Amino acid sequence: MLKNTVCRALFACAAMLIVGCKLDTSSVAPTQIIVEIDAEPEVRERMLTLQLHVVTATEAAKLASGTETLSKRIQPGQPGEPHWPISIALEPKAGQAVRIFAFTATALSDRDALIAERRVITSWVSGEVRALKLLLTEECFQVQCDALSTCNDGSCTDAYVDPRNLPLYSPSQRDAGEPDAAGGGGGWRPPVLDAGPAIDANVPTDPCLVNHGGCDELVSCTNQNGSAACGACPAGFTDSENDGSLCVDVDECSVNNGGCDARNGKCENTPGGRDCSCDAGYHGDGVHCTVNVQCKQSAACAPQATCKKLDDVQVCVCNSGFEGDGATCTDIDECARNTDDCRENALCANAPGSHSCPCLTGFSDVNGSCVDIDECTMAEHTCDTEPMACWNVLGSYSCLCPVGYTGDGRGAGGCVDIDECTLNNGGCHPMRQCLNTPGSVSCGDCAPGFRAVGAWACEDIDECAVNNGGCDVRRQCVNSAGSSSCGDCDTGYMPSGATSCTDNDECMVNNGGCDVRRACVNSAGGSACGACDTGWQTSGATACVDIDECAVNNGGCDPNRTCVNTPGGAGCGTCALGFAILGATACVDINECLVANGGCDVNRTCVNTAGGVSCGACMTGYEASGDTACVDINECSTNNGGCDPLRQCMNTAGGRTCGTCAAGYSPTGATGCVDVDECAMNNAGCGTNRVCTNSAGGFTCGGCATGFVPAPTGNNCVPAPTTPTTP
Repeated sequence: MLKNTVCRALFACAAMLIVGCKLDTSSVAPTQIIVEIDAEPEVRERMLTLQLHVVTATEAAKLASGTETLSKRIQPGQPGEPHWPISIALEPKAGQAVRIFAFTATALSDRDALIAERRVITSWVSGEVRALKLLLTEECFQVQCDALSTCNDGSCTDAYVDPRNLPLYSPSQRDAGEPDAAGGGGGWRPPVLDAGPAIDANVPTDPCLVNHGGCDELVSCTNQNGSAACGACPAGFTDSENDGSLCVDVDECSVNNGGCDARNGKCENTPGGRDCSCDAGYHGDGVHCTVNVQCKQSAACAPQATCKKLDDVQVCVCNSGFEGDGATCTDIDECARNTDDCRENALCANAPGSHSCPCLTGFSDVNGSCVDIDECTMAEHTCDTEPMACWNVLGSYSCLCPVGYTGDGRGAGGCVDIDECTLNNGGCHPMRQCLNTPGSVSCGDCAPGFRAVGAWACEDIDECAVNNGGCDVRRQCVNSAGSSSCGDCDTGYMPSGATSCTDNDECMVNNGGCDVRRACVNSAGGSACGACDTGWQTSGATACVDIDECAVNNGGCDPNRTCVNTPGGAGCGTCALGFAILGATACVDINECLVANGGCDVNRTCVNTAGGVSCGACMTGYEASGDTACVDINECSTNNGGCDPLRQCMNTAGGRTCGTCAAGYSPTGATGCVDVDECAMNNAGCGTNRVCTNSAGGFTCGGCATGFVPAPTGNNCVPAPTTPTTP
């Protein structure tokens, strides 16, 4: 018979993993357990996959044969996969006879070897959301416990946890509503496992859920108001404690030989009963035994029997491995009766009068034991080897492509790299370049106006945070995704061009509210009423009255010009240094900027001031250096000046140009580069009828095309010779 048969299967996921999401308590069912799984750095470094497994049952004692509701493998931190810590919501499904579940998280290596494992056995509390955290620790490295235990501090302990002892879940425990590195986030609806009625917080916990309520496994356990009531022991057992906690087998053979033939029968006690058989030289059902056929010599017996003297009578006795009355002996099939002594992973093969135990296919005999043959390490497989797709299983092997590849895994080329970049940009941010690699993926540079965050994400660069985004200091800078713009100017100013502001001259309307004989003086962001006409003086904020001109306000002359008073008027003399006479009363500032740009760099604006000069902003493509000079900005120092990474950026005065591309590429447009298909030009020199394979930035020359063979000399291939047909 087949011993210790091991089955391996891949299970479909019966529940969704909820990762990187915020619990919206306004939209989910009120009865849940939120499980958060994390791992210490040492465990994360060793593991490849995380196996999540959920089994439900009516009580803990039946979990070994319970219902599997979740079996899921994930690779935390990989593109498109959840990030540590992992969260999953477990929710009961009404109407099912399920009261308890076992949740197991197992960290596995690349060969499915155990790294660490944690398990919890619990249930739900009706109308409440409870929180549960499992940490895979280095102390539990390769510690595997039974189905009702878990590893704590390196040893196995009871895995049961009363759900009412779990803390209530609060969404603030983990703010998962923000987008994670894979771009996830937002509200969600938790999955519903194929579970059952939850525990009512107002009803005592069912004691039968744990350790079968202390009852013997042969009897039933009933919850009676929070106490376990054990049923009666079955026939063939006695209740040794008179409470159903321990059922002891009755030895029926100890009384009257168990009802077997008292003279010629044997009684063998079994759990809950007994078996009867006849002594050698007798046959029957064991309850009634009849002496075998009498004989004088073995020739009178069946070929498989021997004539022996028993109790002064010569009878035919079937040889070992046979049974019958001696006249007829039939082979005993030890394999069918399960009386063989075959070892594990061996096949029982019946033979006349005996049996043999050869090892099963896929196993070899090592020191008397049948040991699994690892076909993968012995190259006794037909799987792809680049990458290795062979996975050893008990008694055989399986071809399974590693993560990041697709295909049946059989033979060379059985595994083909998956281009993760074709799906959801490989998990990279939409504004970030996805770079496919064999079996994996990575993220490159972010688009202009964005900067990289971690391995996968991009975030917008707030241009307004530096130099107001290039806008006038009196103008609002408005940041947008990947760029910025200049908005409204401050009160008293109006936009000028894309970035500047100019003063709004209020004096242009109704003289700014001043007396018609009084000057309106515009100011930065406002206006005021100045001096009255000659011969007049101010009265209040806006009016004018006649005055002694020179006694007040220098007679109406410019402050930088002398006043010569005359009856009813005044005369104005010379202006101060840096000013020139303008008309009868005024002085005008000398614009030094008109000569040699006021001493400022030719690429910098000259700003005339009253009686002097200053240098303003430099032209686009330059930045200020000192009080008067400008220096060229090297645009190539940032993001390669917007040129393709494979194309040379050349700085120019006030700008930049994109030069030649790297070898194997040609320019496209003003900034881009495209791969040159060398194979399209003279087959890249590979030779006639030879396979040329283009690649990014280069090419490779392969073998000859189908039907051709290498020429005796040179790189060319010539038609393969044909075999003459024999007439």
